[in-house]
Amino acid sequence: MKLSYFFFFIILFTNNIVSSQTAIIDSIINNLESMPEDTMKVGALLKLSKLSQNMDMEQSIKYGKEAILLSKKINHKNAEIKSYYMLSSGFLASGEVDSSLFYLKIGEEVAKKENDILMLGNLYSIFSMAYRYIADNENAIKYAYKSLKFLEEAKDTVGMYYTYNSLGAIYWDKNDTSNAKKFFLKSVKGLEEIKDSTSLAINYLALYLAGNRKYNFHFLEKAQTIADKTNNFHALAQIYGNMGEYYLLELKDMEKAKFYYKKGLDYSKYVGDIYFEAKTLSSLGDVYLKLGIVDSSVYYTNKALRLSKRIGSPKEIKREFYRLYELNKSMSKTDSALYYLELYKNLQDSLYNDNISKSNAEAYAKYDTEKKEAEIIKQKLKVELEKKKRNRTIFGGIALLLLVSLLYQWFANRQKRRNKESELALKLKNKETELALKLKNAESKNLKELNNAKSRFFANITHEFRTPLTLIMGPLQDVIGKIKGENKETLKIAHSNSQKLLTLVNDILDLSTLEEGSPELNKSDVCLFAFLKRVFYSYESYAKVRQISTEMVLPPNKDVLVNIDLEKLEKIVNNLLSNAFKYTEAGGSVRLLVELKDNNVFISVQDSGVGIDENDVKHIFERYYQGQNSENITGTGIGLSFADRLAKMMGGSISVESKRNEGSIFTLQLPLDLSKECPEDVVVSNNNDLLVDTEKSNYKVKAIFADKPRILIVEDNYEMQKYLSSILEEYFHVELAENGFEGLKKLKENKYDLVSSDVMMPGMDGFVFRQEMNKNLEWRNIPFILLTARSLKEDKLRGFKLGVDDYITKPFNSTEYIARINNLIINKQERDKWINDKMEDINLPLEKNNDSDIIEELERIILENIDDPDFKVSKLAIKSNYSQRNLSRMTKKLIGLTPVNLILEVRLQKAYQLLKSN
Repeated sequence: MKLSYFFFFIILFTNNIVSSQTAIIDSIINNLESMPEDTMKVGALLKLSKLSQNMDMEQSIKYGKEAILLSKKINHKNAEIKSYYMLSSGFLASGEVDSSLFYLKIGEEVAKKENDILMLGNLYSIFSMAYRYIADNENAIKYAYKSLKFLEEAKDTVGMYYTYNSLGAIYWDKNDTSNAKKFFLKSVKGLEEIKDSTSLAINYLALYLAGNRKYNFHFLEKAQTIADKTNNFHALAQIYGNMGEYYLLELKDMEKAKFYYKKGLDYSKYVGDIYFEAKTLSSLGDVYLKLGIVDSSVYYTNKALRLSKRIGSPKEIKREFYRLYELNKSMSKTDSALYYLELYKNLQDSLYNDNISKSNAEAYAKYDTEKKEAEIIKQKLKVELEKKKRNRTIFGGIALLLLVSLLYQWFANRQKRRNKESELALKLKNKETELALKLKNAESKNLKELNNAKSRFFANITHEFRTPLTLIMGPLQDVIGKIKGENKETLKIAHSNSQKLLTLVNDILDLSTLEEGSPELNKSDVCLFAFLKRVFYSYESYAKVRQISTEMVLPPNKDVLVNIDLEKLEKIVNNLLSNAFKYTEAGGSVRLLVELKDNNVFISVQDSGVGIDENDVKHIFERYYQGQNSENITGTGIGLSFADRLAKMMGGSISVESKRNEGSIFTLQLPLDLSKECPEDVVVSNNNDLLVDTEKSNYKVKAIFADKPRILIVEDNYEMQKYLSSILEEYFHVELAENGFEGLKKLKENKYDLVSSDVMMPGMDGFVFRQEMNKNLEWRNIPFILLTARSLKEDKLRGFKLGVDDYITKPFNSTEYIARINNLIINKQERDKWINDKMEDINLPLEKNNDSDIIEELERIILENIDDPDFKVSKLAIKSNYSQRNLSRMTKKLIGLTPVNLILEVRLQKAYQLLKSN
């Protein structure tokens, strides 16, 4: 078993507990800008770089670079050397050895000039690990001993203990178990003195592996005890896997072997160690084969094969092919057995060809040596011939004849080898092509079925997420409004991340909807430049925090009015901008450029970030694709694919130009009518001035039947019932029903001022419940709210067609929910009172069934003129064909509002929708 990964990470990240460090990191970041001196800031940046190495290597490298710049600025040499140390260790942990060695050499030069012995010892320790990473064991040992020398001179015994560990691992790689055990024992002794339990666990595991395993099991047990106490999950994955191997090979106890292998597998998955996960899966396949449980052996062997392919390990792949051949053969599945046997032989031939290539290289080297030796012989002959002129012709002819014979023989042998290699390569290529075609056809069918099942799953699961999210975000928001201090900030973080989770849920729902078919475009007239300014300026504060410069370049002509689906356009632009900021480091820039040409709009997002490899560019719009430069950047791989699909729906496209380490340009092209100009009074703010107060207000309502209004909540989820009761009982009398049947029963027994119902309920859902209420003239006019997890537009339209007064999707804002209930009850009470008192004075030809049509027509007129600041009651009366007096009477009668208040209400609702969508 190879220990390289574990010894490497022990030395870099010993005894770190992520959960306890998160709070420390947040505290340092919050106080960083307010630190009065640059020396304090440098120290804070170094600490952030060190703490981040266990959680976010990209952030660790970022802090390391910032520390270098600041330490150079203030000429703080010790801090500069430490910055190079942190940066090199970060790059090494990320697998970027060249970058690590680059910063190590710079740090070494500065440390030598400053005669900083301690930091030289630490730098040489990382040098040793870097060379070991690329299998240069000679340099690895050389720098490890140099590190010991300087650390001993600096009296840094702790650093020496870790270097002993590193030396043990290097000697292990060289198969020198004697020296490996010697240095592991030295490391164990020192680590016991300083009580570093996390590193001790791995050292005891190493001692078990370095000696006779049959008699060293006590080392393995000791490693397991220590790792359990310290929650060292990386170590536990290795330890339990080796325990399984011990019981399998030494004691032949299959049940215990199976038990420990499964524990090792669980920990490997938990820590993300796919190398050891593949090995453990393979071992489980072996155990089940020996137990005679063929189905389980096939299951684990197939899983091991998939991971081995992902890792790219030919030997492991060959082993799994052969086992699958044996398993299918034992089950009399002849076709499958022959299939895996053929794969096994092909891979074996491929490995054989690699060996042939290696032999050829050795033969060429041998020829070069022989050629040099022939030259030496020739020179000697020349000297001899000068001494013995009489024999010059004879010896010269012999030497020439020998040389010609050697060359002829070499060329003849080389031609034979080349012919044989060409034949083997042609056979291998033909077999690979045939197998690839078979696999492609089989995988295509499976992928299609899997993709359909996945889309259905995502669509269903997003609805299921909304109710739990409501029960997380609602109580959090209520508590945030009541407390102060540090606890409030902590809860705000939780609420903010809940909101992010809701955004992800909405994105998944959008994606599943898009996969089911092309949804309709919801076009509207939009001032293009004003819209793009609003979206771009919303990133300004984020850019300032990240120290990224921003620029927006618009054409010199006036803003254009375009007809487009605003929601989809905003999703595309937000995706391109968020990617640009994500992949751009501090000191970089992000630009948004707009060009109008031949009734086409070109919106380009340009950044100076890490760029995209040439091999990745052609795959960048594929679903779930992760590029080579995205290893330390979080993401799902669906954003650009989703944006590309949306662009094509609108008749456009997205193109990309990018170079590694130079940045990227993503360009959205859309065909649009650019002939219309926007009104000149459109103003877009370049910052986020609007803040929403989430604390509840006291709502007091005049009750019809009691001191408080009586409302009926129809909800099947018990926890949601409790939560709704807790936020409403201060203002209303609340009664509960578990489904539509029970709700109808309650309506027969009591009178209610308002009904709020879920949609998805057993027995009778919310839509059917509303249909039943519509059949009763007394119930149909009760204000009705649908409170549901179903957020699709089709569901909302169905609800409003059934006559509901409001449709609220979970999770919801409790303050908004109470306000809407309050408004509906007040409007209903005032409307009923006004009708009772004033009906005889109104001579309007109104019918019961067209009330909602009249109000909808008035709202439509107001929305059509929403951008007109001079739109008053007089204009509304003219456009609706009523006198101002009759218009005032009618709106008061139907909704209890004056025309002025109605215009204001519609504008506020429109503003709220815009804020919410942003």
